[in-house]
Amino acid sequence: MKIYNLIYRPISNLIGLALYPIALFNKRLKEHTRALIPKFSNSLWFHASSVGEINGLKPLLERIIENYPQENIIVTTMTTTGRNVAQQISPKISTSLVPFDSSFLVKKFIRKINPKILILAETELWFSMINECSKLGIPIMLSNARISNRSFPRYLKHKRIFGPLLKRIEIILAQSQLDKERFEDIGAENVILGGNLKFCVNLPKFDTPELRKEYGYHEDDLIITWGSSRPGEELLMINSFFKLREEFPNIKLILVLRHISRIKEVEAILETDDYTILSNFTPGKPILLVDTMGVLNQFYAISDISIVGGSFCDFGGHNPLEPAFYSKPTIIGEYHSSCQDSVDKLSDNGAIIISKDDKLLSDLRFMIENYGSRKTLGEKANLTLNIHANALDINLQEFDKIHKRISRNLNK
Repeated sequence: MKIYNLIYRPISNLIGLALYPIALFNKRLKEHTRALIPKFSNSLWFHASSVGEINGLKPLLERIIENYPQENIIVTTMTTTGRNVAQQISPKISTSLVPFDSSFLVKKFIRKINPKILILAETELWFSMINECSKLGIPIMLSNARISNRSFPRYLKHKRIFGPLLKRIEIILAQSQLDKERFEDIGAENVILGGNLKFCVNLPKFDTPELRKEYGYHEDDLIITWGSSRPGEELLMINSFFKLREEFPNIKLILVLRHISRIKEVEAILETDDYTILSNFTPGKPILLVDTMGVLNQFYAISDISIVGGSFCDFGGHNPLEPAFYSKPTIIGEYHSSCQDSVDKLSDNGAIIISKDDKLLSDLRFMIENYGSRKTLGEKANLTLNIHANALDINLQEFDKIHKRISRNLNK
């Protein structure tokens, strides 16, 4: 940790000191610098970057809340959207934006919440956070740990920096064998294969026929839902949709934008009035643009074919396990590095179609024409979830070991 002490710590403290007065005039910065959270005598501290990482931790959080109802649960995130999603998991969770990673701000936050254990998600490797907890004897667990194809060369190049940092983490639960090997290559020691918590999906169940009726769809409509679409993908899908509609007039399209602030941008692409917006819904239109947060699972549930966005343009992809939960035949693009393990496991089981721009039209045509293939693909997707559902048990076992040891020490 020489580089941390010589370079990172003094620079981050200087930045933290500079931000401290500025933050008085900025609500978000104020939360990053002033620990605007109730004081706790002890807590379990979870940290995740944003929405995707929170959704990954959600099964573990829910089970820990159930198993340890007496514990105070603190969740910090980098983003306000991530924090909002964490708040929706349970009223027992207290949330905050994470303190800026300078030692004096992190120490202030730790004094406020008094964590017994720190549970980090995926690759949230913050030097001051890990160093200050380690110095205080607070055990650290890295859950759902992963290193992307893009990030791995950078971590490997700087293993002299990250190796000592990783050694301060008591247990690293890697999503996949490849992730385990990558952490070990960088210098981590206590790494086990923990599985991907994202496979432990527990989503709302819907009365699908009734929900389809509520949105004005007929029994013979074939619904294609594109979830979490990103720039460039809407045009691709809209062009494909109108070509397919000439052959299959009963198809319907639901576009669920990843960022609803882009709704006007997508409306401009359409150049037609054959659409409706969810917030001003008119039934019977062939295209529905969803400009409401938190409803994607409803539309995956009523779809006949699901497409996972952020994957046909290079955004890393989004979670293909949500449509899998509803046994939906699913297409994802070639850019899916952020959900590589999920796609690999689905693909190994013949439970997902990996497509790309110039294949999307033919892949959709095949699925529209072949009901049996759609049904089999969806069933295999759901089966894949069940096969890999033991990740939650492994993560809980490791957490329980740490929790029992800490509880014994506190009760001495």
